[in-house]
Amino acid sequence: NAEYMGNDKCGGNPFGAHKMSTGKGGSVNFGKLLEQAQQLNAQVPQPTAVPPIQRGLPQIEELSRKLVHSKPAAVDVSKQRAHYLLAGKGFNSEKLDRELKQLHLKKTFEPLEPLGETDVDSYLQHHHDMIILAAMEEAKHETISKFQDSTLRFMQQEWEESKKLMLDALANKLGSWTATPQQPASGNRANLSLLSSPVAAATPMKTNTPGFSTVSSVRSRAVTGALFSPASSLGLGTPGAMLTSGVQSRTSLDSKAAQYGQVTVSISESRRNRQPLPVARRFQQCASLIDDRELFKRESMGCWELLSLMVGDDTGVRESMYRTPYLTGDANLQQQLLEGARTCLERVFMKYMEDMIEQNPQAARLGGIPDPLAKIKAFLALQFPHEFPHELEDRLADGYPSWALIFYCLRCGLLEDAIRVARSASHSHIQDFVLPALESLQARRPIADEITKNLAQQSSQHHRRDRVDPYKVTVLHLLTRCDRNLPESLNRSIEDFLWFKLGVVALPNVPVPDWLAGHSLPLKTLQQYITNWGPQHFNKDGRTPMLYFQVLLCTQQFERAVEFLLSVDLCIVEAVHFAIALDYYGLLRTQETLSSVKDVQSTGGAFLSLNTIIRNYVRPFAKSDVNLALYYLSLQSERSCVESMSELVLTIQDFDGLLGSVTADGTRKPGLIERLHGPAVAGAVMQLVAEESERMGYAMEAVSLYHLAEDYSKVVSLLVAQMSAALTQQSQNREQLRHLASSILTQYQQRGILNKLDPPNLAETFNLLLHLMTVFDLYHEKRYEDALKVLDDLHLVPFDSNPSVMQRMTDNFERLDPWLRRIFPEVLVAGMTCLVQLHYATKQRMAAERLQGGAFAVDSGKQAYLEGLRQKARSLITFTGLLHYRMPGDTNAQLVKIEVMMM
Repeated sequence: NAEYMGNDKCGGNPFGAHKMSTGKGGSVNFGKLLEQAQQLNAQVPQPTAVPPIQRGLPQIEELSRKLVHSKPAAVDVSKQRAHYLLAGKGFNSEKLDRELKQLHLKKTFEPLEPLGETDVDSYLQHHHDMIILAAMEEAKHETISKFQDSTLRFMQQEWEESKKLMLDALANKLGSWTATPQQPASGNRANLSLLSSPVAAATPMKTNTPGFSTVSSVRSRAVTGALFSPASSLGLGTPGAMLTSGVQSRTSLDSKAAQYGQVTVSISESRRNRQPLPVARRFQQCASLIDDRELFKRESMGCWELLSLMVGDDTGVRESMYRTPYLTGDANLQQQLLEGARTCLERVFMKYMEDMIEQNPQAARLGGIPDPLAKIKAFLALQFPHEFPHELEDRLADGYPSWALIFYCLRCGLLEDAIRVARSASHSHIQDFVLPALESLQARRPIADEITKNLAQQSSQHHRRDRVDPYKVTVLHLLTRCDRNLPESLNRSIEDFLWFKLGVVALPNVPVPDWLAGHSLPLKTLQQYITNWGPQHFNKDGRTPMLYFQVLLCTQQFERAVEFLLSVDLCIVEAVHFAIALDYYGLLRTQETLSSVKDVQSTGGAFLSLNTIIRNYVRPFAKSDVNLALYYLSLQSERSCVESMSELVLTIQDFDGLLGSVTADGTRKPGLIERLHGPAVAGAVMQLVAEESERMGYAMEAVSLYHLAEDYSKVVSLLVAQMSAALTQQSQNREQLRHLASSILTQYQQRGILNKLDPPNLAETFNLLLHLMTVFDLYHEKRYEDALKVLDDLHLVPFDSNPSVMQRMTDNFERLDPWLRRIFPEVLVAGMTCLVQLHYATKQRMAAERLQGGAFAVDSGKQAYLEGLRQKARSLITFTGLLHYRMPGDTNAQLVKIEVMMM
């Protein structure tokens, strides 16, 4: 090739020896060009192994077109862009790619030096190192994972808190309790309230549940109320499933809430005076005065009457009388509550029977006889207008069936009349067994086992007959407490069913006989069935919202009753006050009354947060009616009461009106809280508000509140901290602080409080700081000599080089309060600055006198004065060196620099 290039006449151009000919118009003659290229190719030596490839122009053109039309290889656009961006930042992506491909990760955890097959020690050492590295890597990944989980959990918690605040704010603006209750359809006793006056009978309900013939099939209740925890997480009956309230809010007090509020004031006053109060009866009277729909008013009054009869309001029940028995499951209390509920149901039926007789006087043929037994006979005449059925056994002399009369006497709560009927009956079985059983009930003693067993045998024999007397069967079941289906002819309403079930509930303190074990009904079983049916069963059309609440009250499920009522928009005011009343009697398991985990487990885990219920109820009208809000808050537990009142005070910011004030001569003017709830509650609220104000940085307000709460040591310590921080400042706040501190010092000196402060040196620190503020005031006014005089009188710093004085000052410094030692560098610098300023001013005067009077006009006294100033400066420097206290690094430098200026 070099030889060929050497023969080239055109300086290395292979086409130099052959001129390219052109045709007309300057176009290239490709034919000649091809011929020249072939001749040139012949001159180049070709390897013998590879034959030359001969392709013509058509073939080249065809191959070129195929190459153009062939599908190009897929190009990763993102990869190209990445290379482009990396190149713009100075990275060689191709080089990095090659280096990465050359890495062999497999060798990362292999030994750097090859190990012999028999080198056990090296292998174990390498394996140990690998275990450590793997553990470190796992710990790193675990730490990262935990950190991420913790971050997400914290963010979720913050979101839940923010969401709760937002929902509360929206509820305060949009909540309304002025909805109108719906009027139920008339003429159907089953759809009426439990404690309303029924006017007609309804078709009994069917069921497949054994032992319950009046309630439809058991339904699982999804706990969706705001008060109970979700069943999917904790569930009802598990410890920790605390019930919290989701009470809606309203913007102002309506007439109903105002009426209930008056009773709440009475509860708070009776609690403070330790006097009993029939709370349920008072609330019932309040409900009768409310201008509400007739049915809803009647239901509400009935609920309060039910609670009043259950707790025995007429017997002088005191506050929290039932708390301990209720939490421990006392059998006597359960029996009392059951009897109270049955008494209420019996009164309701008696009223229903009288209404039926009044509506049908001709058919009843009662006449003017006031005897209750005559009313029962008239009611039977309405039930059977033509003649009594043949299955009704044991007729009396007047033709009335004795078993029917005994049943309705028991249904109306007329036990004496039932005994009178039994005595007049001609059947020996009634005389020998039923009459003694009724007399035992009247005497409130257990029925004899022989009588109970005989009555049970009679019931079993009677069940085998083709035609059964429903009244006889029901009476025998009630006397033996045998849980069987109530006959359909007697099961006409929820009240009938519930009265029968409460009558056959097994008493906790009475053992169940073996022959009755399969037909006993414990109270917990009845409660579970009611809960499983749920509110939808008792309020299918939405017209009787309080019926399920009443059923829960009768079965002693007070927490669930309040929880359900809180979920009904029309009944929130009633729900809150039922919770207050139940807690007054001690019949409410609240978060505040459960003192241990054992208590929670014994209650099944279902309890309320009464504090939350009251706080949410009070929040909307707290500002508009502070007095009533304070009365409601006083019904909380002691700690929650103080916290809620403190929050109210901080929200309203009326410290003088709510907490009181202190005049200049020390006379206290009580605030609204102290006038309503006494000095103990007011003092606790003051203390908590003061602590919160201090935490939020409102020092002046905190000082006043601590002073009002008579926590004088805290007042002085807080003033000491504030004076120490503002000692060297020049601001209006500092002047206010100084004025307040002077006033407090004067009052405490006059009243002898300074000697009672804790710690004992607090008064001395307070006094020293107040004088130091005077020192810095004089310093800022450039009255340096007066400032030094006040500072010298405080005996904080020595201006004398006497060793004994120096040692005494050093010992005094060790006993100073930390707040004083913290600002001591500023005191030293200020004292040294006063000395240098006086030194400079004196030298200026001396220079002026020298100019006026000549060289011998300088006073020797001024020379001595300057020397005294320098001596004081040296004493300060020496004293600073003796202190065992770490001062800021530039303090000594400043002092030395200032001293040098006096040379």
